[in-house]
Amino acid sequence: MKILHLIPSYLPAQDSPGPILAAHGLNRELVRRGHDLTVYTTGRDATRVIDGVKVYYFPLTFKRWYYSGALHKALAEKVKNFDLVHISSVFLAVSTLGAHYAKKNHKPYVISCHGSLMREPLQYHSLKKKLYLALAEKRNLADAAAIHFTSAKEKEEYLALGFPAKNAVVVSNCLDIEQSQGERARRDGKKIILFLGRISPGKGLEVLVEAFSAIVKQIPEAVLLIAGPDHKHYKQNIQFLISNFHLEDKILFTGMLSGQDKLAALERADVLVLPSDSESFGMAALEAMAVGVPVILTDGVGIAGEVAEAGAGLVVGKEVKLVAAAILRIFNNPDLARNMGRWGRELVSREFSCSKAAEAMAREYERYQA
Repeated sequence: MKILHLIPSYLPAQDSPGPILAAHGLNRELVRRGHDLTVYTTGRDATRVIDGVKVYYFPLTFKRWYYSGALHKALAEKVKNFDLVHISSVFLAVSTLGAHYAKKNHKPYVISCHGSLMREPLQYHSLKKKLYLALAEKRNLADAAAIHFTSAKEKEEYLALGFPAKNAVVVSNCLDIEQSQGERARRDGKKIILFLGRISPGKGLEVLVEAFSAIVKQIPEAVLLIAGPDHKHYKQNIQFLISNFHLEDKILFTGMLSGQDKLAALERADVLVLPSDSESFGMAALEAMAVGVPVILTDGVGIAGEVAEAGAGLVVGKEVKLVAAAILRIFNNPDLARNMGRWGRELVSREFSCSKAAEAMAREYERYQA
C-alpha cells in the first residue's frame, strides 16, 4: 500500500520528541512489512531516506500555522498517487490541507490527534481553537475514515467532548528496546529523579519541585534532573520556585536531550516522574521503562493503567505529599525498584513494540482502503 504521512515535524527535529519518535517507529516498521511509505513534513528543503522511510522536507512560509507553500503545491499534485493519507496533527495547515486534498482525490485519511483534543490542551488558546473547530476541523474530523488515539484515555475524553468519529481507533505509541540492554549506569551514590519532557504549564513541575524539597530532607544525596526544552520561557517560573526552596544546587536543567545523551540520562536515573495534569499517552514513561527505570505517573497520564497493572511503577494523584511518598517508597525499597524496572521492560516488549503497533495500524489502513 502507498501511504502518505503528513506531520508538522519529523526526524531529526526534536521540537515535539514524543510524537516524532513514535511516528518514526511506526513508519519504519510499516516499511519493513512491505508498505511504500512517504513522509511530507516541514524543514529545510531536502529529501532523505531514514530507515527506509522516504522523507520530503518543505520550507515553512508561515511558521505559526506550519504553512508551507511548497508543501501545499506538493499535496495538490501528489495526493492522487497514494492509497491513503495519515495526518498527524490538528489545528495546523498540515491537517487542513491534507484533509482537503485527500477528499478532493477520494482518498481515505486517518487523523492522529496526539492529545490535542483532550480537556486540558483545549483550554489553552481556547477561543482560537473553538473558532478553528467551527470553521474547518470538525468537518475534517467527521469526514476522516478514522480518528487514531494512542490510549483509551485519549479516546474517552475525545468522545466525551462530543467530537465526531466514524471510527475511533486506539493504537498505542511504540518503542523498540533494542537500543539498550538495560545495563544501568553507576551514579556515584546519588539518587537521581528524572523529569523528561517539555517545561510548560500542565506538566506538574511545580508539584515535583515541592515534593523534591521534602525528599532531600530525608535523602540528602537526591538530585532532580529536569531534561526538556523550555516552552515560552516557562522555565523562569520553575526557577523562581526552586529558589524559594533553596534547591539551586540540587536541581539541574539539561535542556533538550536526544539520542545517546537522552539514553545516558535515562540509564542514570533511579526513577522517572511524570506528574502531568493530562497526557494522551506518556512517551517519556515508555522510554524509561525500556531501560529498566521504575516510573511514577499521575493518574492523568494515558498509560497509567497499563503501568499499574504490570507493576512497572506507581500511579498517584497529583498532590505533593503523594508524589513525595511514591518517590520515597521506591528509594527505600531497592528490591521493589528492581522488580518494577524488570516488569517495565517486559511491558514495553510485550505491549508497546513497534511490530505490534504496525500490525494493528496496517490492519486499520487496509480496512479503510477497502
